[in-house]
Amino acid sequence: MNFVYKAATVVGLMGSEDSEIRGKYVKHIEEYGIEFGTTEEHEFRYTIFSKKHNEIENHNSGDHSFTMGHNKFSTWSSEEMERLLAKKAKKTETFEEPHWVYKNADQGIDWRKKGVVSIVKDQGQCGDPWMVTAVDEMSMAHSVRTGTNV
Repeated sequence: MNFVYKAATVVGLMGSEDSEIRGKYVKHIEEYGIEFGTTEEHEFRYTIFSKKHNEIENHNSGDHSFTMGHNKFSTWSSEEMERLLAKKAKKTETFEEPHWVYKNADQGIDWRKKGVVSIVKDQGQCGDPWMVTAVDEMSMAHSVRTGTNV
């Protein structure tokens, strides 16, 4: 029996909220085929997953235009993500609204419901993520103009 399934046996020993999150964590590592060599590594990754899970739940309980969910990076630390992206995350001091924002644009259109917005893609180690975005933008513009998806 591999470590993932051994870890799943402790789910019943936790409190109900922790048990629920731990159950989701076990399903997550099974779904993505993640295995850890030690109990310490398993618990370290669970702590990261649990924090991200709570952030996702807090966000999704609010009134936002998008929802968040788990992905294959839900057990990765912020340092690991920075290394993956090969750059440090930059925090901006202020935000200035771009001059091209349309002040009178219709905010009532949900392009997701019209089937125009494509799914989020895993770009992996792609060195040109702008290219994926550019293709998506052209596909969405085509869909809006012609009413057909590419």
